[in-house]
Amino acid sequence: MKFSEGLLDEQFDEFKVLVFEKLDSIVKASSLVEMVNSLIRPYLNTSKGQITQETLNLIMFYHNHRRYKSGKRQGKAPIELLTGEALQGDWVDL
Repeated sequence: MKFSEGLLDEQFDEFKVLVFEKLDSIVKASSLVEMVNSLIRPYLNTSKGQITQETLNLIMFYHNHRRYKSGKRQGKAPIELLTGEALQGDWVDL
């Protein structure tokens, strides 16, 4: 900070406020990453070696097309909530 203050002289306070405003506006997304990790971890644990893109696609399809069993979204699938259209059948039948 002292180095920057020496370089910027009178503009230091203005830049300091701007930098701290930008830093305060950063949204941390670790909770989203943790949710995705917890979703795919059981499948990763059963895979030997590296997981393929096809396996990730299947996990994604399952997650988006299975219906919630409890909570305020009970009976709805994420894809139904996104599109507003009802699924024609179970995810296995699609």
